[in-house]
Amino acid sequence: MHQKTGIEYYSASTDGRLITWEKCINDKDKHTFLSKKTDFKLLEYNILMKKGTGKPRTTDVDACELLNASCFEISNDGTNRMMIGTEQGILLPLKKPKVQGGQPPIPGAEFNSNIILGKEGENHHGPILSISQHRKQTELFLTVGDWSAKIWQEETPTPIYSTTYHQTHLTGGCFSPTRQSVFYLIRDDGWLDCYDFIYRHNEVAYSHRVSEHALSCVTICPESSKCESMLAIGDEVGNINILRVGDSLRLFDEAERKEVDEAFKREKERETQIFKKRRKGAKKQVKRGEEEAVPYDTDKLEMEF
Repeated sequence: MHQKTGIEYYSASTDGRLITWEKCINDKDKHTFLSKKTDFKLLEYNILMKKGTGKPRTTDVDACELLNASCFEISNDGTNRMMIGTEQGILLPLKKPKVQGGQPPIPGAEFNSNIILGKEGENHHGPILSISQHRKQTELFLTVGDWSAKIWQEETPTPIYSTTYHQTHLTGGCFSPTRQSVFYLIRDDGWLDCYDFIYRHNEVAYSHRVSEHALSCVTICPESSKCESMLAIGDEVGNINILRVGDSLRLFDEAERKEVDEAFKREKERETQIFKKRRKGAKKQVKRGEEEAVPYDTDKLEMEF
């Protein structure tokens, strides 16, 4: 991540720590090495902050579970944001708070967020294996875990889109850099699935057998004058398969772009309304339970010895 003071490097692990590193040069032998700058624990106490105050929402540190990172993606729009996937199947949209007056960040508060995605439900049933940010709509993220893939919006606590459950485990995925409605998923049985959000809303548009071994990772080369869209897919035995993307999955027009924007906006509004109704119903149920509860009369209790 580029900063005013240089480039910062990040690493996240299953021990629940997000470490910031900075590049240093030894004055004696001019040897370059990485030095630890901050050590941030992925606790709900550290992450969730009250809006406008910079203070935690809760003061009960012991009640907060340590979240184990499994993968993360740094935002490609130049902002100080990142999305971290966890072994618990939920997402942490973190951002670096603005430093005022040149003061260093408070230890333990180097990152914060207003929401944890998937905590209210519809999270993955296992570790999140990969995260891919949308190239055009940078608030959208594709996550892959268990037998499904989900598309999230940073401010929406539940996914705005989910695929059906596959018969085999999914191991990775990525958005197309040119067509906004297309994304690719890889499976542990060696197949590549291509989804087109506009062509078929919740079905695979095209499948291709890549390898006899389980596929482990996938990335796509952004199209340029020197390079067409190329998929690079690795498998569990160390092979790398290079596939050229066809014109039907690569070319787009302005009408399609507008249609995709409207579709994502519609799904976001629908999911937001469903979440609000669900939370309102839960509050009514809790209130009804409190009214129906009959308090004990301690004067009438008999103690037997």
